[in-house]
Amino acid sequence: MGSFPRFHEDKGREISVNISRITALPTPKSPPKRGLSNLTKPQLFGYKIMLKIAVNGACGRMGARIAALIIEDPQLKLVAALERHGHSFLDKDVGAVAGCGETHVKITSTLNTHADVLIDFSSPESTVAIAELCAMKGIGLVAGTTGLSTQQFEKIKHLSRQMPCLVSPNMSVGVNVMFNLAAQMAQMLGKDFDIEIIETHHRFKKDSPSGVRPQAES
Repeated sequence: MGSFPRFHEDKGREISVNISRITALPTPKSPPKRGLSNLTKPQLFGYKIMLKIAVNGACGRMGARIAALIIEDPQLKLVAALERHGHSFLDKDVGAVAGCGETHVKITSTLNTHADVLIDFSSPESTVAIAELCAMKGIGLVAGTTGLSTQQFEKIKHLSRQMPCLVSPNMSVGVNVMFNLAAQMAQMLGKDFDIEIIETHHRFKKDSPSGVRPQAES
């Protein structure tokens, strides 16, 4: 099916790799109607697709919230909630952590079912391990984990040749706009200006400063 830019960084750099095979669906009798409504949910040839989503780091603040949002969306299906070995919530219903009631999806340390996409908000070591799994199984990866070293980032970048992959130290639209503006500002001001970037977080954030400042500085 040709090539498609599948590894994305927040600064817009991308690698073109072969797209994975998509299961063919029957061709519709008439072309799908055009309009914004067709772009609101995942579709292929006019047919709506229910994406199967797995979440790694499901007991963290971001992971739990993402799990809850997936459960609330009728177009998405949460199929797995992953956590590290030895976590106290293993074998419990993820709904108890996400605050959305019983989901019949238990928290596990291994991925035992098929997923179309895996969303990862965990630790750098866990992100690399889950990226290797996604590459092996052909699962799309969305990683928002911060604190990745250069070596870990390059490892994931290499693995992205085998899977759709998006990596960003911050998934906020506002922060990604700031990345773009910071790059423009640095280019316009030149080397004669001494710029300092200060990053602050709430006291519960484990990796403070996180990957936002290094990304803005680069």
